[in-house]
Amino acid sequence: MNKPRAYTVEEHYSPMDAARLLHVGRSTIYKLIQEGARSEGAAGIFPVRRIGAATRIPATALNRYLATCPVGTGLPVGEVAGG
Repeated sequence: MNKPRAYTVEEHYSPMDAARLLHVGRSTIYKLIQEGARSEGAAGIFPVRRIGAATRIPATALNRYLATCPVGTGLPVGEVAGG
């Protein structure tokens, strides 16, 4: 007898929701998405999923990004504010 398949659903955020969570502007989120698309391997900073016309960012991607930010700066390692 075949067992039923178990499906999992990962939480995803719209770019606007991600911007609110990270306390940044929506354009910053789209910049991170674009940088990710241009990066080697296309895994990028924010790998996104397209569902129809909607862009969604996996919650795990947001958590990985936050883990790369030094405490107190809000910037990824190696990035300098204002420049």
